[in-house]
Amino acid sequence: MSGFRKGVENAVPALRRYALGLAGDRHTADDLVQDCIERALGTLVEEQRVTLLLVVLEGLSYREVAEVQGVPIGTVMSRLSRARMQIKDYLDGKRPALRRVK
Repeated sequence: MSGFRKGVENAVPALRRYALGLAGDRHTADDLVQDCIERALGTLVEEQRVTLLLVVLEGLSYREVAEVQGVPIGTVMSRLSRARMQIKDYLDGKRPALRRVK
């Protein structure tokens, strides 16, 4: 299991406890945690998101991801690095500015 995946999995119990305190019931708390994680992955560009999902959720090796995506292994590593930095920034409160809708 990747270190990043392990880190996300380790954070889930604390997120659930916090969400339970906010929501008051377990079902809603689980929905909040899932939404939180999805919104953090939703800020990634398509290439980073797909690469991250293939590694973290599917458990593919970097070499396998490179073959699936038809890119060099260095590109896979770069996409993962940028995705991890962006998610870390998001979790640290550095969120992208909201768009104005008229």
